[in-house]
Parts: sequence; C-alpha cells; structure tokens
Amino acid sequence: MGWSPESAAQAYMQTVELCMVGIGKKYTSTAVEHHSTEFLAALAGGIEAKLLVQVTTCASPATVALAVAARKTGGRLICVLSESDALLNAMVAMNTLGLSRVVEFIVGNSKDILPQFSDVDFALIDCKQEESLDIFDHLRLTPTRAVVVAENLFKRDARASYEKKMTNRPGFNSTILPIGKGIEVARLCRDEKRTGKRRINKRVSWAMDMEDILQR
Repeated sequence: MGWSPESAAQAYMQTVELCMVGIGKKYTSTAVEHHSTEFLAALAGGIEAKLLVQVTTCASPATVALAVAARKTGGRLICVLSESDALLNAMVAMNTLGLSRVVEFIVGNSKDILPQFSDVDFALIDCKQEESLDIFDHLRLTPTRAVVVAENLFKRDARASYEKKMTNRPGFNSTILPIGKGIEVARLCRDEKRTGKRRINKRVSWAMDMEDILQR
C-alpha cells in the first residue's frame, strides 16, 4: 500500500483550518475531537484514497476531514445520511467550506446504497450507530488497498461487538488507537498468513506511526 507523507500533511493542515472556520460559522461542533478528525484526514490523504464513504446521521467534522482528503487526492466522498432533515445543513456547510464539488450526499438506508459503489478505498464506520456492524458487510472495497476505520470504539458495548465482528476476519489486519473516543484501523492484507491479526497501540502520538500501521 502506497503512502504519501506530503498528501497526509496537507490534508491534516487543511482540515484544522476548515474545522476552525466551521466552528466560527456554527457548521461544525465546538466539541470537535481534534485528534480524531485530523487523523482521518491524514490517513485518507496519505493513502491517496479516490473513493471515500461515510455513513452518518448528519454532517460532522469527520465529513469535513474526508472531504478535504478527497479534494487533495482528486477523489470524491459519498456521505450516506440516515436522516433527511440533515441534508440541507450538510449541503450548506460543504458549500460554505468550499467542499461541495467533492461530496455527494445520499439520504437512505446504507444497506441499499453502499452496494452501488465499488472499489471503495476508504470507509468510516461510526460504532455509535446500531447498524454499524452491518455496514461493513455491504461495503464493496478495493481488493488491494482498502482501509476501514471504526470510530467511537470505546463506547459501551461498541468495542465488544466490533471486536467480535473483526477478530479473525479473513483478509484484514487491524490496529486499535487511543484517539478521540477510540479508533480501529483495518486494512486489507494480501498475505493470508498475516490476516485476522489485531493489535493495540497505547501511544497517543500516532503521526509518526501511520505508515507502520498500514504495513503491518
């Protein structure tokens, strides 16, 4: 899997700037999980993801992060919204932040929408959502480079459920990071002897470890 430090750094910095603009205009929460948001932008930008997917209830700082990465890589973000009431605010926010060209919002059930998109390079799963475990099964991932990130992993019951889903899952290796409310980075692994492995990184400083995480 390729890694571009330059793209990662640029996506990181642009996300910091735009999230501050969004807070000023009240388009993003003042309780931004900065480490988590910046990490998502740097990771998606660093692997130069072309097709990114997020399933959420409403636009969030994570949406900004993935949109920034998509703009940097020349890709696009498919943001599946479960609530139609959130669509207008999401579109206004992305337009104000200059990201509307790279984001497509779709309202509906993720299990019906996700199979329409193949070769997904980067997907974000929110473990707070009840359907989060099912989302994984509906993703059509790029066979050689896909990365799936689960956030809010340290919520009650979320970690146990997700661990049960991921432990010994064929074709994936994953790393748990103490960022935000807990993140797990899972990547496709072509070496069958190394799949199904999970490890915990107890260091909060992740910036120097991303390439290592993706290569394990």
